[in-house]
Amino acid sequence: MTATTETRATGDRHFRARRLAHANLYVRDLARSIDFYHRVVGLERTYSLPIPKAGFLSNGASHHDIGLVELGGPTARKTEPGLNHFGFELENETDLVAGYRAAVGAGVNFYRTVNHHITHSLYVFDPDGNSNEIYADVTTDWRTARGTTPTQKWTPGETPPSPERKYDPDPVYVRVAGAMFQPLRITHATVVGNDFEGLFDHYTRVVGLTPIVGGRGAPFAALAGACGFGAINLFRAVDGQAAGLHHIGFEMANDADLDAGRRSLPRTGAAKERDVDHPLRRTTFVRDPDGMMIAFYVNRPNWRERLGSLDAATALWVA
Repeated sequence: MTATTETRATGDRHFRARRLAHANLYVRDLARSIDFYHRVVGLERTYSLPIPKAGFLSNGASHHDIGLVELGGPTARKTEPGLNHFGFELENETDLVAGYRAAVGAGVNFYRTVNHHITHSLYVFDPDGNSNEIYADVTTDWRTARGTTPTQKWTPGETPPSPERKYDPDPVYVRVAGAMFQPLRITHATVVGNDFEGLFDHYTRVVGLTPIVGGRGAPFAALAGACGFGAINLFRAVDGQAAGLHHIGFEMANDADLDAGRRSLPRTGAAKERDVDHPLRRTTFVRDPDGMMIAFYVNRPNWRERLGSLDAATALWVA
């Protein structure tokens, strides 16, 4: 019995996402943003698309950690820079199709089902209108399979789904020469929500993340994927705070790499928001060219066990 089937048997979850695998963002100037995510964030460009005008970057963990779509294209849902969608990776296509059937049976509405040729993907909105891609890789050779054929509509279960794991369980991470930061991987996104309870239910019951700190009635909650990484942090919008994406988190290998990035950052002209040196986590927050915030961090021992002791205002910059 797969993990997805096992958790769904309890009635709690439709899917069981392994991790937040990527964030896809709308940007004003694609070339400018690609330069930032390569030169500052430390990701290499893996492929591009002409329609929509888009670029994808990774440091080797998978086909992309960051996707960038230039505003103004025929498929753009927004007119200002911001989140396009979060991408959640599943164990295999069998779990994807089984979860889809269970979710549809429970009344979940997927607004798009797509064959990306490297993934089979389902798209659904959370209660605040943030788009989620829930997907399974369908090839291990994404470097040559992506970008050669236009995406197509996909009907889940139309062909027998594969139970095989297609993601790389032990990826070789690329260090981009000359980049300011050299992260291991994207690990989480922090979201400030209008409908906190609805978001908590969506990300636990539909996406299948596990609360590691907080809960439905708490000021904030940290939710992890099945492989143990943090995936989504949820905070209540209070005191007029704007709802939406607060930041995207990238884990650094060690303090030395974080400090090297901090020292190098002034040369890039990138806008540093702040450095946070907290007993639970050291973090540097940087704004991308469109003002979206990227966090580079190193955890301290037992940060997860101690996170729940923080007030929400502090945890927003530490979780």
